[in-house]
Amino acid sequence: MEIEDPNNLPLVERINKAEYFARELCEHLQQAFLPKLSELRLSSKKLDADVVSDQTMFDQMSSVAKAEQFASDIHARLSKYLESIRKDASAVLGITDSTMEINDRE
Repeated sequence: MEIEDPNNLPLVERINKAEYFARELCEHLQQAFLPKLSELRLSSKKLDADVVSDQTMFDQMSSVAKAEQFASDIHARLSKYLESIRKDASAVLGITDSTMEINDRE
């Protein structure tokens, strides 16, 4: 997934998008990822192959993996926006931090 460059947007729009990504990530974790993970966990505790087939386990693991990838993508976008906001806000406020210099070198 191509992550857009937040530095091309005004600061207020970056803040709004960061808020949107944070809400989206929270909702995804609560409504999709955690329920799928819980379902997989419960299925893995059943030792009877007649109750839980290999295909069921595979499908549930695949579903959890897809949900995790989606969460990772949202998190990457959110992190990029937050880092951009931090840099601009620090510049406006005249804050210099040694950890910022270390991060910039990396």
